[in-house]
Amino acid sequence: MIIYASTAHSWIQVVYLLISGLLVAVTCYGALVLASPLSRLLGQTGINIVNRVMGMLLAAVSVEIIVDGVYRLFPQLTR
Repeated sequence: MIIYASTAHSWIQVVYLLISGLLVAVTCYGALVLASPLSRLLGQTGINIVNRVMGMLLAAVSVEIIVDGVYRLFPQLTR
């Protein structure tokens, strides 16, 4: 959002940025409020499963970013 804030040229773009920031804040607040009830609902096994799935998702995104960086650094690899 910080990157897009410098490119907002009209007031409607600024409003969209503010709305998206508010949505992120509300989502984070909701996740924090629901963390305790959700942990009771999932139990330790469910939490472990969610941790592993999130770890795999993070690893996949990380590999994607690294591969994109390598391709940009060495464009001859894309041939």
